[in-house]
Amino acid sequence: MEELRRHIESFQCMESHYTRRDTNKKYLAADLNIRKMYTLYKQLCQKENIEAVNELTYPRVFATEYNLSFFVPKKDQCTICTNYERADKEKKALFQKVYTEHIQRKNKCNAEKEKDKERANDDCNFISVSFDLQAIVQIPHSNIPCMRMRNRISKERYFSILLRVRSMQDWITICQRARRRKIHVFQKKKIVKEPYKTKEFKYHEFYDLKDMASKIILNKDKDNVGNKVQWLKIKRLRYIKGERRIYFNYDMSENFNYMDVTGREGMTRATRAKRYAFEFPIALKKMYKESLPISEAKKKDLLYLIQKDIIPEELGALV
Repeated sequence: MEELRRHIESFQCMESHYTRRDTNKKYLAADLNIRKMYTLYKQLCQKENIEAVNELTYPRVFATEYNLSFFVPKKDQCTICTNYERADKEKKALFQKVYTEHIQRKNKCNAEKEKDKERANDDCNFISVSFDLQAIVQIPHSNIPCMRMRNRISKERYFSILLRVRSMQDWITICQRARRRKIHVFQKKKIVKEPYKTKEFKYHEFYDLKDMASKIILNKDKDNVGNKVQWLKIKRLRYIKGERRIYFNYDMSENFNYMDVTGREGMTRATRAKRYAFEFPIALKKMYKESLPISEAKKKDLLYLIQKDIIPEELGALV
C-alpha cells in the first residue's frame, strides 16, 4: 500500500487558481485518469518485482485518502500561473516580476471579496455578488465522431459524461439532472450540493442593452485627465448611484480615475448646448421581434445528421 501511495504522490499537481481559498483540492494533468494511473502503477510494480494491488483498491485509495481531481482545460486554468509553473529556472527568473504582481493582485482581489462578504453579512442594505462566466452548452451534442465533425453545430469541448441523446425527452432529462439535489461523501463528511435553478428564456425576454448603452454612454474612450482608457488592463470598476461616471483603476488600489459617460466634462457651455439632452431611456428596447431562425448552414448540417440516423428521423419536422 505504501508503494501505491508513493505512486499517487509522484504525479505533479497544481492548485486551482480560481476556486475559493478554503479548498485544498489539487489537480492532476488533464491527460491523466484513474485507469491510466493504474496502468502506470502496474508497470512500475512489474519493473520493481512488487505485487500490485487490484484495480478496485487503487481508485478507492485515490478517492478516500487524497483530495485530488483531474484538470479540465480552458475552465480553471490561469495562463500566467501555468506558464510560471512549467518554466525552467532561467525562464522563471525572467517571468518573476510579472508572476509576483499577478499573485499580489489575486491576493488583493480575495481580500476585497472577503471584506464585501463580511459587510454583506452585517449590512442589510449591501449585497455582495460573485459569479463566473461559464462555457456555453452547445446542442445538439453526441459522442458520435460523425457529429463531432459537423463543426458548425458545435465547436466547443464535449461533455465528459457520455449521455446518449436520442429524443427531446433526453434533453429534458439532462436539465433534470442539473436540478437534482446531490449528496456526496468525502472523508466521512456529507457534502450537500443544492440543485441549479434554471430558467428558459423566450425571445421576447431579451433586451437590447447595446442600444441603451449607445444612448447613455457617450464617452468610453477618455478618462478625467485626458488619457485613453485601456479597457483590457482595467482591474477594478466602481459605479456610484446618481453619478454619471465610471470609476476604474489598473492595479486594484484605492486610487481611481473615471470616465464621464455624458462626454460633457471639459466642454464649453456653447458646446454643451449643442449636444442633445442626456436622458435615461424610459423603456428598454426588445432585442428580437420574433423567434430567431437557424442559419442555412446549420440547417444543412442538421439534415445531414438526420440522414445518417445520428438524429432521430422523427425530429426532422423541428428543423
